[in-house]
Amino acid sequence: MITDVVIKRKNQLLSSVFLVLILMISASILMYGIEHEAQPYVFKNAFSGFWRATSTLLTVGYGDIYLITTLGEGIGIILTFLGMGMVAIPTGILSAGFIEHLNEIEDPKKEEGTEYCPRCGHKIR
Repeated sequence: MITDVVIKRKNQLLSSVFLVLILMISASILMYGIEHEAQPYVFKNAFSGFWRATSTLLTVGYGDIYLITTLGEGIGIILTFLGMGMVAIPTGILSAGFIEHLNEIEDPKKEEGTEYCPRCGHKIR
């Protein structure tokens, strides 16, 4: 069932992964630009900012790279909230896919290609 849902929703999942990557790359470049002057030994290049973006957007952070400027901290907070939303998007896509798959399994009498009313289940076309 899991593979069926992932295959059916692969375009949506790939789109959400693409959005997460764009956000991470943007966040790493932004954090490098803001924090490099204050911490040149930590933010040596944009890829060190990528590690910071990864740990901020996808986890609660490891504490090995932290922000010290006020602007960096403010943007870091915003990016943390965006990261939580970005992780929630694939979860919603998979949840909707599982519900759709379970509804298809529950009512095998429904004809493929036929539209049904979502409220009452009567055939529309």
